[in-house]
Amino acid sequence: MIGTNRLRSLGVVCAALAFLVPLAAIGWRVYRNYQPPGPFDPNRQGFCDFHNGVYYPALAVREQVSPFGQKYAEEYPISRPMPLHAPFLFAFNIPYTWLAVPQADLLHYLMMSIQLLAIAALSWWIARGEWSWVGALGLAALLAASRSGYGTLFTGYLTLELVLGAILALHFGDRSWWGTAGFVLSAAKPTYGIPLALLLLASGNWRTVIRGSLVVGLLSAVTLGWILSDSSWEQFREEIVRAQETHRADPNEIPASNWTRVDLLAVVAKWLRWQPDDWTHLVWMLPLIALPCVALWSSRRTSEDGLAGPAGLLASLALVSTLYHHYYDVLVIVPAVLAMFLAATPEWWRVPAWQRTLAVLASGFVLFNYLSAQFILQKLNPSQLVVDIVTSLNGLILFGLLVWATAWTWKCAKG
Repeated sequence: MIGTNRLRSLGVVCAALAFLVPLAAIGWRVYRNYQPPGPFDPNRQGFCDFHNGVYYPALAVREQVSPFGQKYAEEYPISRPMPLHAPFLFAFNIPYTWLAVPQADLLHYLMMSIQLLAIAALSWWIARGEWSWVGALGLAALLAASRSGYGTLFTGYLTLELVLGAILALHFGDRSWWGTAGFVLSAAKPTYGIPLALLLLASGNWRTVIRGSLVVGLLSAVTLGWILSDSSWEQFREEIVRAQETHRADPNEIPASNWTRVDLLAVVAKWLRWQPDDWTHLVWMLPLIALPCVALWSSRRTSEDGLAGPAGLLASLALVSTLYHHYYDVLVIVPAVLAMFLAATPEWWRVPAWQRTLAVLASGFVLFNYLSAQFILQKLNPSQLVVDIVTSLNGLILFGLLVWATAWTWKCAKG
């Protein structure tokens, strides 16, 4: 018994060290490539998204300034106004603004490390049905080393909050208030909230959507009331329109030159040299998400499995593949992929092992695909054709997995 405890403790120590190694390496790279608050510098992107997308929007909300307006762009050291988010998401991050930027940087890196560990621990629990420090820390080490984890830790965006919320919502749904809390957190970003609501409704989790939407509406109303104390709703609406136009005009957001998008529309737009607007994104999403929703509706009897079964994988893939998402959002598929790898439910036993293996490898490729990372492309300097191909791979693979998961979810539902 003593020997077993010592081995378990040794395993925890080794797993913790394995997690700390990529955290330390990425932290050092952030330090070497740190971008001070101000105009965007593509050659020094360390923590640029924390400054532009978390710290200063939260500071603006604290000071009753809309982070979507021209006043914000002129008075704060940021690259451009924020695109559409529920403003309460920035209010949640106001505690960072009680610190100077360097201290807030350190705190945010610590918080992201904890959030990544929470995602790993929750994923392990979903797939194995038990808690394990070795499993959680070991998986967290892999996630930190993945391109999705590295990119988030390096730029400092609040992705992990949104991913954690989406995992909680998709797994627990109506079975727990954790599902509602997760929905509230993720719904603060429309590209998460819209498909997530549709997927939850298709899974029969309408209570989560209703309760979560009411909370989101209440929090948004309170935050907007604070921000708009000296302005009007019409002025705010115009700010949102202009902020979205500025967002779409950013060269890094244009599909033809973007290297981070993983949704199918981004792949199509890249090859057509097309720049779809916000409404086009929504119009494209509807047919893409329709069949997955039908399959989820037919599999409601297995809803107790949450993300552990084929329906969970389908919902995760549909979330990131059918509407605007980036490579770092792919972390949301981790619990379902791990459950598929371990065949966590009887439904997975029906899927041939070779198909599950290929699906796991394909998912792993997307999570660890550094081929389309900007710093790799800049070093290799390939032709535009090669760039278009490697930056399309993630989106094509995810959509292929979505089609496969839809078919198997439907098949398992029909017995």
